[in-house]
Formats: sequence, C-alpha cells, structure tokens
Amino acid sequence: MPMHKNIYVNFFRIMENVQNGTRVLLVSGPGNTLSLPELHYTNPQESVPHTLQVLNIEYTPPSMTGYLNVKLNLKEAFMLRVSHATSDSESDVISKLNKAYAKFAGTQETLMQLTSEDTINITVGDGILFTNSELFLRKGYESLMAIQEVTLPDVPFTCFHAGVGDKAVSEWADLRTGKFYSEEVRGNYTTPKLPTIKLLPNQVYFGFQPLPGQAETFQFPLQNYSPLLPSLLTSQTLARNMTQQFQKSRLAKHYNFNMTVSLCPETRAFTVMENTFKKILVKSWIQIHAQAPPIARTPQQWHEKLGILPPTMIVPPVHRFLPVYVSPFTLHMSSGIGNTALLQDFTERVIALFDIHNGLSSLLFAPKNVLNSRYALNDIPLEMKDSQGTKIPGRLNVHVAIT
Repeated sequence: MPMHKNIYVNFFRIMENVQNGTRVLLVSGPGNTLSLPELHYTNPQESVPHTLQVLNIEYTPPSMTGYLNVKLNLKEAFMLRVSHATSDSESDVISKLNKAYAKFAGTQETLMQLTSEDTINITVGDGILFTNSELFLRKGYESLMAIQEVTLPDVPFTCFHAGVGDKAVSEWADLRTGKFYSEEVRGNYTTPKLPTIKLLPNQVYFGFQPLPGQAETFQFPLQNYSPLLPSLLTSQTLARNMTQQFQKSRLAKHYNFNMTVSLCPETRAFTVMENTFKKILVKSWIQIHAQAPPIARTPQQWHEKLGILPPTMIVPPVHRFLPVYVSPFTLHMSSGIGNTALLQDFTERVIALFDIHNGLSSLLFAPKNVLNSRYALNDIPLEMKDSQGTKIPGRLNVHVAIT
C-alpha cells in the first residue's frame, strides 16, 4: 500500500482527514500515557482497520530512588600525655599536647591555644574530658580541694604521646593509677584565667570521651538510581554530595579530619582515607522505596553481610540494594487494542518486547496491533514489566506509528 504522507501527533486530541495508507507518528505524553487521534479518510468509501506499532522506547528511571542515611561520631576515647619538665612553661606544655593531638587527628590542627588574656582556648568536640591538671578544666575552682576526683570510665582509650617516633597504644600500663578530674563540654570552650602559681604534675594528661548521643546524622537523596542504568556517574555525584556535607561536620570542624569520600571504581563502595577511617564511627542504612525498613550497620557489619569490600569503606555500594529486574521487558497498553499475550496466567495488551543494556533500549519484537476504534482515545496508560511480571517505575518516552 503506497505511503502518501506522514502526520506527527504529540499528546493532544486531534482529528485528521487522511488518505488511505497514511502513517501517523505519535509520542507518549506525561505520566506514561498515549493519546490516539481520531482518523477520517478523505475517501469515505474506504474503510480499513488501523494498526498500532511501537517504533522506539526510551526509559528514564525515577528521579527519586530512596535515601542514604549516615551517622558519624568519634570512634573511641583518646588520651594525650606529655612530660613536664621544671623549666617548662604552660606554653611549652600546651605545645607538647598539640603535638600529641596532631598524631591523633592526623593533621597539624591545634587542640589548645594560649590567649593574651592568660586563658586557654580548647577545641575538643562534644563529650567528657579527663585531665590531671585543673588548668584545662572549663570551670573555675577556688582550690584543688574543691575539684572532685574521678576514675576513668570503663572504655578503652587510644593513647598518644608527643615524643618523636612514639606510636599510638591501646593504653599505658600506669594510665589508671593516677588521679583525674572530669567535666562535660560542648565543643569549643575557654578556661578561666590561669592562676599565678601553677602546679603541673610531672606527667600531664588530657583525654576525651565522645558522647554517643552527639552522633551526627546525614540524609542523602538517591537520585536516578536504577538497576537498568550504569551507576558510576550517579555514585560519583553522591560521593561529592557526601563530601560536602561531611566537611561541615563536627569531626571536620573540631578535629580537622579529612572527610573526603571517594568511590571505589570496581565495587562502587564509598571510602575515606585510612587515617580518617580509624578515627570515626560510622553507621549507614540505605532505604530503597517499597522495600522493607533498612537496618543501620557499621562497616564491619556490611562486610559480613555483603562480602569483600574496600577495607576503608564507610558506605556500601547503592546498586547492591536496588531491586533485581529480569529481562526481557514488555510494554503494556491499558486499552485501545485487544489482548495480545498470555503472561503470568493473564491475558494482557502487550505492544512490544524489548531489552535495556547500559541505559539503551532495543526492540526485540513489536507487532502491528489492530486498534479497536478509529475514534480518539486520550491518555491511555502505558507501563513496562520485567519477565517476572514486576512493574518497573520510571518515565517512558515511546514512539508509535498508526497506519
């Protein structure tokens, strides 16, 4: 049958007078719908059935796939120790403590700073401090007798010394034999003015225990993730978003940890530098829409559940949590044609069989389906399913020919 002309119709109700053999090209509209025009032949004596055939399918995943939640806190309590010589001033002791602290933080970030007003600015975070010198306490006390001594909590301290070549240890053998004072602090604080007479012990201790309730929680939208599309670019974007938010955390502000998040190209897991990983406590959970409530897990727990992942992983690969779709896929039309296929024990209106590989769809079979009526039908729902009958969310851009 000769082709006289093509008519392109986009989304809306239209009535066309066409010659026999004319082909009308349609594209689906918002909400995955297809609107059919009303066709009338210029020769009223002619009457042939109209057919519908899919020419091309484009798939875009849902803009919102779910959420990633991450909770960050300091991993463990730390303790600094420096030796105090008779000739040392308080400035010398503070300098030594800063050197010990730099070993903990992994940077040259300053923990303490002596001011011109003879006070000490201390940046330690939210938690409980322990020291054997009243000089580093937040409150002012009339005498040492007014300060209540405490025992160290039953948690392991990671210990650091200012000495060159000294490495971190779990605890010094004599750590818990000395006396300590304790206070709860919130971030930065300034000590009272230093007393005229300062009685510093031979070994000066300064320790800190983070409060569990001070953990910071971050939530990241999972944008455009789909098991049908490559996840590298979307995960790279997510890694950048995580870095931007983590750099605003107390861990970055108080301890100057490098909170840059990288993406492992092989596994798509999210990692941080080893020195940072050793210092932070991370729990994460991934919520994909329509899935069961997630469970918050530590990196070690994710390793146990998912198998081998990068050793400094803080967040597992998102694509491991996406639903599994089994190809090939079918494109369904809710009305306008008769039932065309028996799927999952039900007859359905299937207008195409196709596959999606790396985001590109390819038609496997697209028969010509006879339309029920020549009259206009508006906003006919379209949907795609996998071979198991699972409906796949997302936006479809379908090109159809009507002859």
